[in-house]
Amino acid sequence: GAKVLFQVDNIQVTGETRYSADEIRTAAGITTEDNLLLVNTGRSAAAVDALFPYLGKVEVRRHLPDTVEIYVEEATPSRAFEVGNQYLLVSDAGRILETTATLPEGMLCVKGLELESTEPAKNIVIRDDTAAEAYEEIFAALAKENFTGITSVDFTDVYDITMLYDGRITMRLGSPSNLDYK
Repeated sequence: GAKVLFQVDNIQVTGETRYSADEIRTAAGITTEDNLLLVNTGRSAAAVDALFPYLGKVEVRRHLPDTVEIYVEEATPSRAFEVGNQYLLVSDAGRILETTATLPEGMLCVKGLELESTEPAKNIVIRDDTAAEAYEEIFAALAKENFTGITSVDFTDVYDITMLYDGRITMRLGSPSNLDYK
C-alpha cells in the first residue's frame, strides 16, 4: 500500500539505564503504525517515567522524517529515609527509587519524617509543613556549602533537629530558624 507520510519507522531508546530498550519502548506505547506528528510525547514520557522508578529523566523526541527517540537517564540515590524498619532510597530530585531493608554504606539517612507515600517512582511529600520547610532548608544549605560527611539528619522533634557528622559528632540545630547560618 501507499506509505503514510511521517509514519514512525524507528523507535530508538538512548541513554543508559538498568531497564531494557524493549521495556521502555513498550511502556511508551508508541508503535510503527503511529504518525510521527501525532505522537503524544508528553504522555509517552510520563508513562515511561511512572513505570520505572530508577529513571531520573525521560524525554520523548521526534526526528523527521520517521524516528521517535526516547532518551532516558538513570536516577542516583542520594539519601535514604528511615520509615519503620526500612529505608527508602531517594534521588536528589526527591524521587523514591526503592525500598530496602538495610541502609547502604555511606548513604545519608533522614530520620523522623512522616511521608505521604512510600511508593517507588513517586516524589517524597513530607506530611508536616514545618518539618518539610526545615528539610528543604537544611538540604539546600548542605548543597550550597557542598557540605559532605553528614551521616544522618533527625527530624523526630522538629524543634530540636540533630545532625550526625562522620558517624560520631552530633550537631544540634535546634529549631528551624536560621538554619543557613547554623
